[in-house]
Amino acid sequence: MNMNELLNYIFGYGTLSLYFIVPMIAAVVGIYFLFFRLDLLFLGLVVVLVFFNSQTSGAIGAESNTIYYRGSGMLYLPIVTWVVLGGFLAAVTLGPFRQQRPDHHLSIEKFYWAFFIMFVAHFAVGLALEIPLEKLLSNNGLFPLFLSCMVFLWGARLTPKPEQVRQFFNLLIFGLFCRALFGLGRYAVAGGDSVNIYENIEKLGVKVVFFDFHDSTLTTIMVLFSLARLLIDPPRRFYSRAFYVVAIVCGLLVIGLSHHRASILGLMLGGLVLIAYAPRAARLPLTVGLGAVSFAGVAAITVYRLSKIRQGNTGIFSFVYDLAGKSPFERESSRMLELQQAFLTILDYPLFGVGSWGRYRGSGVGWQDLAGESGYETVHNGFLQMGFKSGAVGLTILACLFIVYARTCIRFLRESAGWYRCAYIAIFGTAAAMFPNFTIGMVMAQQRGLFIVALLLLLPFVIRAAEARDKARQPALVPATEKRRKPLLGTEPFGQPAL
Repeated sequence: MNMNELLNYIFGYGTLSLYFIVPMIAAVVGIYFLFFRLDLLFLGLVVVLVFFNSQTSGAIGAESNTIYYRGSGMLYLPIVTWVVLGGFLAAVTLGPFRQQRPDHHLSIEKFYWAFFIMFVAHFAVGLALEIPLEKLLSNNGLFPLFLSCMVFLWGARLTPKPEQVRQFFNLLIFGLFCRALFGLGRYAVAGGDSVNIYENIEKLGVKVVFFDFHDSTLTTIMVLFSLARLLIDPPRRFYSRAFYVVAIVCGLLVIGLSHHRASILGLMLGGLVLIAYAPRAARLPLTVGLGAVSFAGVAAITVYRLSKIRQGNTGIFSFVYDLAGKSPFERESSRMLELQQAFLTILDYPLFGVGSWGRYRGSGVGWQDLAGESGYETVHNGFLQMGFKSGAVGLTILACLFIVYARTCIRFLRESAGWYRCAYIAIFGTAAAMFPNFTIGMVMAQQRGLFIVALLLLLPFVIRAAEARDKARQPALVPATEKRRKPLLGTEPFGQPAL
């Protein structure tokens, strides 16, 4: 066989064989993770949430196709969706064969099961009405909420040890710190996030660290946890304290230079949670500091971004330009009009809504008209989105979920101390920080946003279980001859089913 024949063989039969070899390897790897390492698969999903954004508004070229939508051409649904579906099914079906069952009681799990059943009902009705499958599985409907239910229920069946919970949290903070450094470096050198509607579409000349609001949300976890550690449970080592100080500064810069009103308002709410459960001596300085940072953030957004929309007007009303006054883009009329029309649709379909595939009765909203067939399927308010899609049924479940979660987290905070209180403050404070965006944004139509919500709602219960197990073994004394083995991430996988 000469060289030409060898090359023809390699690029002919060799390339063809890749279509069979690669799927087989992927199947073997997938089966391994689904059966034996659900914990690492879940950790991989968290890594995707931390390091990859989902925002496509203002994207140019290839950036309009994010990792959350990759693979839908060949696999019908994106790869991330298949991973969530596989992880959920493996966690639920392998549960009876598990040696270690979750020992934490999730008071909000029943509400996620209610959402799960609600979507299945909408899906069944949609099939009976011959609604296209693309509409039933669209991100403009209840499908992202359905996926977030699977993320929550998957994570609820993992059984981490206390050491692994701390390791996970430390890795999460370090990952967010690296993400913040990347964003600030890109802002200083390359002009900020290239997915930027303010620059690419509106031509305002405004650069941002991260255009996706959820990057600011995750950064809030790092800021609140770093502040809580320094105030409540300060590390002994100097470099650890220095790391938290740098993390706070970087986090505040990321939130401030991303120029999102909801991020600044969210930071205020998260700061209030920190102030409420910080040591008494630190509450006054924290209040003054929070007020100064909030004022600086509001002023920066008003002068740097919103004044350009309001044609140089830097008054207080420019901070709520879409609710008062007139702008060159006429956003205020569009924003208020869509909220009114969505609310009227809820009154027309009060019990079950228009369905996951439905649209609210609207017209005259500029950006909705440009969306074509997908127009009037979403609205800039999570409660109204849930209301006109699922009616009073969905709104009742959502309200009960938030109320029970808030009461449970407050109880956890009152009963905790040290590192665990710092973790509760970071998670519950960040959940509170998402509330402004939930009321003026489109979180209900974004997979990444709802996945992060599921993670924020899940983590307090995982931390609580680790805290209870930590307290239960504290009285036990370790013999002097016995050496404690330092746990390493992955040596004792949590959530590993036994077959």
